[in-house]
This record gives sequence, structure tokens and C-alpha cells, in this order.
Amino acid sequence: MSKSMGEFREIFLEESQENMTRLLGALRTLELNSSRSEAVQTLKLAAHSLRGMSATMGYADISNVSRAIELLFLAIEKQGGTPSENAVRCVRDSAGALEKMLDSVRSGKPDKVQADPLVQKLSELKPV
Repeated sequence: MSKSMGEFREIFLEESQENMTRLLGALRTLELNSSRSEAVQTLKLAAHSLRGMSATMGYADISNVSRAIELLFLAIEKQGGTPSENAVRCVRDSAGALEKMLDSVRSGKPDKVQADPLVQKLSELKPV
């Protein structure tokens, strides 16, 4: 028996919550010690998972913000650097916006989060 779109939506929301929990936990770790490479890896993977799931479900804004976070941490990882305080703060703001977007999916009400400025701001950040 095939799953309905509502069932896929519920699975998406459950897995998104797990990924947000991992993302926020890694972000807290980075706020305490920005040189924690495992936190960078965890954050990157959580953003990657959220991006893929949201793109599959058609939630473009969630996917775009998640992708921008993922790309930032890929660059940080590639250069062997650590995220700046500004990068961590921007990702914290973006994570808050992602939570609001997910709440909108959960409630079925349109969200009022503007994803494009977040994506732009994240894409302008440089790894330290």
C-alpha cells in the first residue's frame, strides 16, 4: 500500500525536527568553542539532510536556506577553518527562520519568513 501525501508530510516533519535538533545542538557547541570540527560536520550534515528532504517535498524556501547553511559549512570544512562569530550568529538567525517555516508546514498556514535575504546573507559569509 502506498503512502499518502499527508503521511509523507508527517515523516518529513518528524525527520526535520530530528535534523533541527542536531543542527541546533551543533550550533550551541560552536557558540561555546568554534574550533570543534565535529560540530561543523554535524551541522553540515543536518543542513544537507534538511535540504534534500525539503526539496523532495517541494518546500523551496526551507531547501534554499538549508542549502546556504550547508554550503557555508562545506567551505569552512574545506578550508580547515572555524566559523566566525558573525557566521554562527547568522546561522542561529537562519535556524530560527527554518523553525518558523517548519511550523508553517505543520500548521498548514503560510509563513511570513523571507528566505531570500537569509540565503543572500549566508552566501556572503566567508569562512575564517
